[in-house]
Amino acid sequence: MIEILTPDDVSKIKDCYVAEYIKNLLTNLLTQTSDCSLETVGGIFYVENEKDFDNYKKFGLSSKITESRFEWIDLIGNDFLDGCIVLDNDKAINIVGKADYFRKGVLNSMANTIETNSTVKTTAVFSKNRKDRYLLKAEWDSSKKSLAIIMTYPSSADELIFDQTTMLVRNGAVKNDFGSVSIINLFSSIDNPLPKTDKTNTSFVMRECDNADVIIVAYGRSTSFEEEKKAFLNALTEHYNDKLHTIIDSKGLMFSHPLSPFAHQWNIQKLDLKR
Repeated sequence: MIEILTPDDVSKIKDCYVAEYIKNLLTNLLTQTSDCSLETVGGIFYVENEKDFDNYKKFGLSSKITESRFEWIDLIGNDFLDGCIVLDNDKAINIVGKADYFRKGVLNSMANTIETNSTVKTTAVFSKNRKDRYLLKAEWDSSKKSLAIIMTYPSSADELIFDQTTMLVRNGAVKNDFGSVSIINLFSSIDNPLPKTDKTNTSFVMRECDNADVIIVAYGRSTSFEEEKKAFLNALTEHYNDKLHTIIDSKGLMFSHPLSPFAHQWNIQKLDLKR
């Protein structure tokens, strides 16, 4: 087992594919904390065989790891899985390893199980050159309230492949009893380091906000694009003040991004900026 807390730890992993995945995951998680290490907010663990799961204390856990402990387990490619376990409001760990290790270590119990099924309709809208994503939507129960969540800029996640942010958003929506979630952003550009707002993206944002029962503003607390965020938030307040909400993290701060290690459990509160 290899524990990854800092960028230097990634060099201990020999498999190039999973090392690159963990490097990107670590970078994303570190942006959500002011520390240069994940130690205060959890960590990433790379398991090298199925027996590593037996050493639950090394993961910071007090009991044996079972499938039910995981918030989610996602296939990341090359037969590797990434599973997230939330420890408390401030800490979570990611466990990465071969799918075979997961199957033998934590996914091999079939006794006393029930099978459940659901249908999730996912929709992604990109520009024709796929350099912009305007919408990523998932719907699983049309009888429940709909959610729109607004972040800063999109990833390349689509209707089939979800990244960690979109996975956490969908999980959060389900846990808070929504029947659908529309992921929209201030900017639509996927890779442009200097994105600009555009009419097409604004049209999709307005449409999804019109149709949503609840709107969550989840920019995070990065200081980038402050003027654009302020102007956009003013426009949202003008049209949708009654629907606007924010995620309050465990430190009591607003506008939490779903990736924040302090906002794994959503505390959704009304956002009234007209007061």
